[in-house]
Amino acid sequence: MKSYFLSTMFIIVVTMANAQSTGDSPKITDSVSKKEYEEYKSLTKSVDERSADLNRIGSALYASGKLDEKKRDSLFRVRDLLDLEKRKIILDFSKANPASTVSAWAISIYYSFEPDLTELVPAYQALTKENQQSIYGKQISETIRAAEKTAVGNEAPDFTVADAFGKPVSLHQFKGKFVLVDFWASWCGPCRAENPNVVRAYKKYHSDQFDILGVSLDNSRELWIKAIKKDGLEWKQGSDLKAWDSPVVKDYGLKGIPFNMLLDKNGKIIAKNLRGVELEIKLSEVLGVGNKG
Repeated sequence: MKSYFLSTMFIIVVTMANAQSTGDSPKITDSVSKKEYEEYKSLTKSVDERSADLNRIGSALYASGKLDEKKRDSLFRVRDLLDLEKRKIILDFSKANPASTVSAWAISIYYSFEPDLTELVPAYQALTKENQQSIYGKQISETIRAAEKTAVGNEAPDFTVADAFGKPVSLHQFKGKFVLVDFWASWCGPCRAENPNVVRAYKKYHSDQFDILGVSLDNSRELWIKAIKKDGLEWKQGSDLKAWDSPVVKDYGLKGIPFNMLLDKNGKIIAKNLRGVELEIKLSEVLGVGNKG
C-alpha cells in the first residue's frame, strides 16, 4: 500500500503544481498585459495558496507514514474542490478577456495535464482569432488535438518502438487482447512506486486475454533494462530512448508520467490513468472474471 499512497500523492502534487503554474508566467509585451496578469494573480492568489498548503500537508503526512486511506481520500476531496474553483476563475477571466495573452497562457498551462475537452474546447473557441494564433493559443490547439486522438472511445494511435533486444514492437500487434499501454521511465519515482501494482494486476489477469505494453521515456538503455529487471516487469517493453523527444510523446500529448490507457480487443481506449486497485477493478469488470483477490 505504501507505493500506492506515493503514487496518489504524486498525482495531487503534480496536478496542483500545474494548476498554480509554479515558476512560470506569460510573456508580457505591454502595460495592458502586465495589468491583466496582476489582476489574474490577484484572483487566483487564495486558491493557489490553499493548493500549496494541501501539497505540503500531503507530503508531510506521507513522509511521516501517517497518510492512511481516510486522510488520502480527504485530501483528494479538497483537491477536487480547489481544482473546480481554479477552473472557474480561469474560464471566467478568459471569457471576460478573450484577447488577453494572460487568458491564453492560463488556459494552456492549466489544461495541459489531463485536459477536459468539454471545458477546453469552448474556452479556446471563445478566444479571439488573433489570440488563437498566439504561442499560447497554438499550445492549446495542440493539446486539444492530442486529447481528441486519445479520448476514451477512440482507437489509440499506432506506434512502433524497439524492444529490449532492439527488435520492433508495434501497438497493433496486441489487437485481439485487452492491453494496458503503460508509459513510464526508470528515472520516474512515482512510476517505479506504481510498478508493483501493475505487476500484481499482470500476474492476476494475464491468462485472461490481458497483456501490457510498457513504453519507457528513458534515454539510457542500461538504466531502462536495469529497472525492468529490478521491478520484475515481465511484459513486453519498448522505447526509442529519446525520452521526452520521442514522437510517441508528441502523438499522445503526454505531459507527465506515469500515464496509462486500457484498450479493448479492437484497440479502442476504454479507460485512462488507472492507479492502484482501480486497475484490478477495471480489469475484473471488462474481463468478466471477478476480482481474483
